[in-house]
Amino acid sequence: MSKIKFIIIFLAIGLCSCATINIDKIETDENMSNIDIELFMNIDKLAIDFIELEEIEGDELKSYSIKENYDFDCDGKKDLVNFLIKFRGSRLNKSVLQINDSFIEYEFHNPYEIYVIDLDTKDKFVEFTIHDDGPSGDSSFTFFRYTGKKILLLGQVTGYPKLDGNGHMITSSANFVSPAIIFEIAEVTGSNIIYTVIDHTKYLNKEYKVCYDFNAYFKEYDTIPKNFMPAYDIEETLIAKDSIIKIKHIELEGSVPCWYEVELDDGINGILYFWLGD
Repeated sequence: MSKIKFIIIFLAIGLCSCATINIDKIETDENMSNIDIELFMNIDKLAIDFIELEEIEGDELKSYSIKENYDFDCDGKKDLVNFLIKFRGSRLNKSVLQINDSFIEYEFHNPYEIYVIDLDTKDKFVEFTIHDDGPSGDSSFTFFRYTGKKILLLGQVTGYPKLDGNGHMITSSANFVSPAIIFEIAEVTGSNIIYTVIDHTKYLNKEYKVCYDFNAYFKEYDTIPKNFMPAYDIEETLIAKDSIIKIKHIELEGSVPCWYEVELDDGINGILYFWLGD
């Protein structure tokens, strides 16, 4: 039997009061000063419901069975949900997601929770997303929508996106500094998630305040070597809250930051980076 835990239920008026992103303005605003990342919420804060995946007894390989009722297409009738979620090591490891008579197959790596969420309160749908921890700590959220006739795969977002409840997401950002640096945004348009990459060069050679204490990898360099590759066999360094760092370069893989060339508040120059998974 699945385990259900209610997190927060938002009234529609509450969701609509959240800040929205003007996509056109984001692409043209040089300073990005109109975006306050704190006005966007993590998925667990915007969730209508949360389903914790529970392993089927007697199954030596990890799989989960979920049977619940939700009104995903907002027609006033409960939709019958029957999900069989499988770990990547399971035999025939494609998961089967069925709502009423419609089903879709999808292959996950290490799924462990499902959120029922209203991505855009202006449309007539309630979506669900499955959180997958990936093969080695590579977190992602895969979003689905039931239209009343079929289940649609909207798309997958890596990392931990922030949402505004009005169809917009911040899908890649550095929020350990203030002001936050935004690398990519997304908008739910029709039955797709459309991504927009932000020109990050406007953030360079500026000073930022560190928002909180954190540990990260740091290697001191006067000059950054060509073809630098992060190494994880060194001790992490404490970066203190309220310290000032100057960000000189950001190395991206797609829209994901791999490392930062920074100057610490004591004048030491080097490369700052985090564990990104395998």
